[in-house]
Amino acid sequence: MKSKLLLSFWFGLLAIEAMPTGVAAQAQGPKPAGYTVIDLGELSGGDFSQATFVSNNGLITGLSNAVPGGPLQPQHAILWAGGQPIDISSPGFGGPNSFALGITPGGRVAGIATRRQ
Repeated sequence: MKSKLLLSFWFGLLAIEAMPTGVAAQAQGPKPAGYTVIDLGELSGGDFSQATFVSNNGLITGLSNAVPGGPLQPQHAILWAGGQPIDISSPGFGGPNSFALGITPGGRVAGIATRRQ
């Protein structure tokens, strides 16, 4: 009983100390968001894509399918350059499934691919 009372007392103190900060933040108004959300799209014919890395020069790596069926369809390594998706899975990565993990400042893409059968 004593520990519950002590715990309640500390939580009450924390809540009281936090109130002036919250009130001051509300008086200043909300801060504008520092990011933009953009739908990059997917490969032509596909219905699923996922970005994995955004470089400082605006190149984006990731994966996409080329036929409808969501993430259950074979995945292709993809590079978005200038907002356009580019399938880099073949001949570079090859295999039925691949995805790009990142890109160097020099433009080399790192990724993973399954082996061709």
